[in-house]
Amino acid sequence: MNNYKDTGYTAPWREFKEDIKKAVVEDGVTSVGEYAFADCTNLEEAVLSDTVTLIGARSFSECTSLKGIDIPDGVEDVGGAAFYDCGAMEKVTLGDSVRKIRGYAFFRCASFDHIELPKSLMIIEEYAFYGCSALESILYDGTPYDWMKVTVEDGNYPFKDTQIGTVG
Repeated sequence: MNNYKDTGYTAPWREFKEDIKKAVVEDGVTSVGEYAFADCTNLEEAVLSDTVTLIGARSFSECTSLKGIDIPDGVEDVGGAAFYDCGAMEKVTLGDSVRKIRGYAFFRCASFDHIELPKSLMIIEEYAFYGCSALESILYDGTPYDWMKVTVEDGNYPFKDTQIGTVG
C-alpha cells in the first residue's frame, strides 16, 4: 500500500473518510502505508491480513472511533504515531514478531487496560504509550532477564507505574 504523506497523493478513499466504518487490508498487501487511514474518524474496525509486515507512520492516527486492532504475527515494526489519539481503542493485540513500537504509536489511546508484549520486542520508543491512562496490566511473553534487554524510552509512564508481568 502506498505512503500518502510526502508523495503528493492522497488515499483514493480520502474523500469518503468520514463514511468509512470498516477497513480491510486484504491478503497480498504487505504494508499499511503512512497516513493511509489517518483521520477516518468513524472507522470502528480495521482488519489486517496475515501478509502485512509493516504498519506505517500515522496509518490509523486520529481514528477516534477505532475499537481495537489485531496486529498480525508477521509485523515487525509498528510505525510512529500509527494509532495516535485512537481514544476509543479498547483492545490491542500485538503479533509474535513485533520488534519495534515506534514513538507515539499508541499515544493517547486511553481506553485499553491490558497489553501483552511479545518476546521479540526490542524497543518501545519515546511516548509510545503516553496518555494510555487506563493501561493497568502489562504482560511480557519472556523472562525477567529478557525484559531487561528491552529498551523503554522516555514518556512511557504506564511502564513506570505498572508491574510488568512475565511469562517465562
